[in-house]
Amino acid sequence: MINFECNHCKKEIDIQEHELYELYSEDCHQVECPYCDKTIYVNAIPTFIFEVTDENGDELIDED
Repeated sequence: MINFECNHCKKEIDIQEHELYELYSEDCHQVECPYCDKTIYVNAIPTFIFEVTDENGDELIDED
């Protein structure tokens, strides 16, 4: 679940629940809060996680 808080009404907004899928692209987005109807600006900054796997895509377990 990915959430952020409206800076006006302080309610938590769930991206999935409110179908705000445009926020998944890197940029500053102008959206309307689904609770108070005020404009909020959301700056989307994606992060990456890298995981090393074997040739089958299975996670490698460190057996020290």
